Amino acid sequence: MPRGKKKVVSVAERIEAVKAEIESLGAQLKEKKAELKKLEAIFHTCVVNEVSKLIVLSSINSLNFTVQQDKGSIVRRDYVTARAFNCAKFEELTGYLAIKSNVKTVITRLPYIVNQNNSSTYIGKLFDTVSESKPLELSYNEKQRIELLSVRDLMELLVSITEETIDKSGEYTVTSGYHRTYGELGDALTRCAPGAEISYAAASRYELVLNDERESKRLRDNYGFIPTDDVLP
Repeated sequence: MPRGKKKVVSVAERIEAVKAEIESLGAQLKEKKAELKKLEAIFHTCVVNEVSKLIVLSSINSLNFTVQQDKGSIVRRDYVTARAFNCAKFEELTGYLAIKSNVKTVITRLPYIVNQNNSSTYIGKLFDTVSESKPLELSYNEKQRIELLSVRDLMELLVSITEETIDKSGEYTVTSGYHRTYGELGDALTRCAPGAEISYAAASRYELVLNDERESKRLRDNYGFIPTDDVLP
């Protein structure tokens, strides 16, 4: 294209682009409605069967946002990724249905789960990739934090929440207490597969809004939960 000339988009091309965008939004709306019906059905089942407590597993990614303020007041939250936004809205909807249905509901925001013998998890797939001598590109900066939790610690927490009878509905963020980074994860992958090609993103995509000490104390006070496993020793 000659320099200085702009590409001319025909009316027909523009119409097709708009139609494609509308179809995409329609598909997303249909998917969200289906998710809402499933969630409503779960709470309905809890009410009918007089379930004493519902434990909901969410993701720590719901805290991946930046806060926009005006004169000290929070104006809005800008979520870093679409996944973070979806997780946050899922938690809001769950909280609303819990109140509406009068069902005690405990929402736990979980980090990446690590199971040494399970390659279906995100971390497990990373180890599979390097063990197959494939190059690995991580979507985060090597200095950024990554939260990891062992399956054993997760099971201990779920048992504690299940057995507690005098708790109330609430939201909790679960961390291991070990402040790891993507660089340390990369080192662990390299130890597993020497010579592995691992690259990192230059920019930060993780703005986790979290008070570790406060959240750990809440879990310890209410459920006696103290994680013990360091999955990247």
